[in-house]
Amino acid sequence: MRSVLFLLLAMISSASLAGEASRLVQTARSDYVTKLGTELALKGHIPQANFDCVASIPLTTYTSSISAFLGSKLKSEEIAVALAFYESPAGTKYTQHGIVQFYKLKSIPTEMTSPSIGESEMQQILAFSRTSAGAKMINRDFSREMALAAKAAEDKELRACGYKGAL
Repeated sequence: MRSVLFLLLAMISSASLAGEASRLVQTARSDYVTKLGTELALKGHIPQANFDCVASIPLTTYTSSISAFLGSKLKSEEIAVALAFYESPAGTKYTQHGIVQFYKLKSIPTEMTSPSIGESEMQQILAFSRTSAGAKMINRDFSREMALAAKAAEDKELRACGYKGAL
């Protein structure tokens, strides 16, 4: 009886962690940025039919695969810390600033503007970056790993829509 109860609690805990990881991916916009990065890397470099296939991949494909990655790389406490940051006004501005900078880096016009980040918000961003969750989430290598985690699901979607060529 105890083993069944333990298994049930473990399953509930795992489902809760997966839900929180998914919420983190959506709040930090990791799914959006990964999809955008894929589209921008390929636009103009592959036939239009293939690009249409890439553009048709649902955002949820990225959300689920990156959520699984975060759930395997972050402890539940780290997910909670990251959620608290990304759901805060400072975290929201940090995320929007990052997306605007991404557009600028790729020389793509956007109607999105970089938000004004005050001294207090900058202190909150720095404080988050010093946490174990922040150190991971802000790290470029970790971001690359997130994108690679989405690649298998992305490739499956591409094959399903008839993408022609190497994946």
